[in-house]
Amino acid sequence: MATRPLRFVHTSDLHLEQPPFGLGEIPEHLRELFIECAYWAAERVFAVVLAEEADCLVLSGDVLQAQQTGPRGPLFLAEQFGRLAERGIQVYWAGGEVDPPDAWPASVRLPDNVHLFPTHRIERFTCARDGVPLAAVIGASRRPGEPIHPDEFPAAPEGLVTVAAVYGEVEADALRSRSVDYWALGGRHARATLFSEPHAAHYPGTPQGREPGQVGPHGCTLVQIDSERRVRTTLVPADVMRWHNERIAIDPGTTRKDLQSRLYGRIEALKQANPGADLFVSWTVVGEGPLLVELRRGALGSGLLETMRSEHGFGSPAVWSVALEDGSIRRTTSA
Repeated sequence: MATRPLRFVHTSDLHLEQPPFGLGEIPEHLRELFIECAYWAAERVFAVVLAEEADCLVLSGDVLQAQQTGPRGPLFLAEQFGRLAERGIQVYWAGGEVDPPDAWPASVRLPDNVHLFPTHRIERFTCARDGVPLAAVIGASRRPGEPIHPDEFPAAPEGLVTVAAVYGEVEADALRSRSVDYWALGGRHARATLFSEPHAAHYPGTPQGREPGQVGPHGCTLVQIDSERRVRTTLVPADVMRWHNERIAIDPGTTRKDLQSRLYGRIEALKQANPGADLFVSWTVVGEGPLLVELRRGALGSGLLETMRSEHGFGSPAVWSVALEDGSIRRTTSA
């Protein structure tokens, strides 16, 4: 059955209350970045919704823990939701572990375009454009201690595209058997697609990586469902700082100058591949030869780190070298 095309942004796990972690010491000139990055990335997500002229925004939980952010978090979100309201863009929010509906402070009023799914039942809203229904958005906020029950999420009876918003872990086969066009899932910090045909189930991941293990670009997902109900998902980066793990291979003939040249060459390549993002890079040197012995003794690794930090860690954007490994022993110096 042909339907009207639908275009929306899906995001989750913003965790406005959680700054990055994993460094022994944060360099003074990068402390504001660590404090603000979750908010800056979230603001970029809302900018994507506006720039893409999305029909709606779907939030799948763990947006913020209001008690930890204090007034700033709810006030920030209310302002961003208001930007969407001015353009007539609806927001559908399924709460997760840290943001059940009753955790929103009564002192901060949510704009009328924000629809919070309850925890005690499945609720359904209709996403429309110019008064024409486009999709049924159904969902529920996380029920503490209870698993997801996919059979409770029915498809729209009138043949509209169905989007289900829910937080938590669930088996792909249990979702695949339901007549839901797009499962907007939350609760994972890494982007993942459980399946993409004939329907789709997708975790967008967190918009901002928080620690060295969360490598590569993070952002939100632009979802497009065409008139034949085919689903296409596209990562739109929103992170302002990005973690990378890099391996540099050496052999017995590699000199310190060679190694430094390879490190610097990779730094330049990372800059080109990640425009506009401050980078935090953990280096691993692999291979064989006397240079690895020097790295294990400590002075060479510490010296290379200090040089890379001084020459590349203070730019805009910065490339900060977090650590240098010889394959078995990590070498770090204080920031």
